[in-house]
Amino acid sequence: MRQAGMMLIDRGQPNNALKIIQLGQVRLHGSTHPGAPVVASWLHVETALAQAKMGQVGEARSALAAARDGYDPPTTHAQADMDLVTALVWLELGQTDAAQAAVARAVQTFGADRREGVVADITLARLHVRAGEPRGLILAKTAIDGVAPLRSRLARQWLTLLAQDLETRPGSDAHDLARAARQVAA
Repeated sequence: MRQAGMMLIDRGQPNNALKIIQLGQVRLHGSTHPGAPVVASWLHVETALAQAKMGQVGEARSALAAARDGYDPPTTHAQADMDLVTALVWLELGQTDAAQAAVARAVQTFGADRREGVVADITLARLHVRAGEPRGLILAKTAIDGVAPLRSRLARQWLTLLAQDLETRPGSDAHDLARAARQVAA
């Protein structure tokens, strides 16, 4: 249910995702399985993302707090993934400082893992580009270069968002990077 919910969020269907995630929460309720608390945290953070995308600010904040409360990641990769989704929630809610802090932790933890870390790289670049920070262009180039060798459709969709952000920046460097991002995304 968790994976199906994220897939629907990625496809722009947060309301349907929320329904699927809630089914997972019902199924998990009362479970004594040792992994249940971790799964519950994941369902909460994905609930928060779906609600944030639907503009349900208060509900998203509550779900995010529930996700982070007592979350004990089984691996550093799981922690980085949780930080990334948390950053996406904060980004949807317009809390750029909180989003940047969370995604910076994710980027650092993912390190050289391009397959998983590329969305974190793109998100960090988008935040810096939106803020008009000079480092944003360097981060954007790194993100574009990171996606180029991958065959991930999702990563290419994320590049389109980066291209949109780059197009809002003045200057030929930003526009050249936007064109490069669109070429890789295509």
